[in-house]
Amino acid sequence: MAAMLYIYVCFYSMGWGPLPWVYVADIFPTRTRHYGLAVASASQWLFSASPPLPLVAQDG
Repeated sequence: MAAMLYIYVCFYSMGWGPLPWVYVADIFPTRTRHYGLAVASASQWLFSASPPLPLVAQDG
């Protein structure tokens, strides 16, 4: 199982995985880039955590 997870992470990192981070870093002007990256990072974590949380609470 650990080997499959490692392979998945390796191929995800070489594919589309990091592209949103590069794109977000380039679309904001230099003087507001830190705010844009902070909002993008917070929203990514929020939307990644919000779907599984009700399922975990339901299943226990």
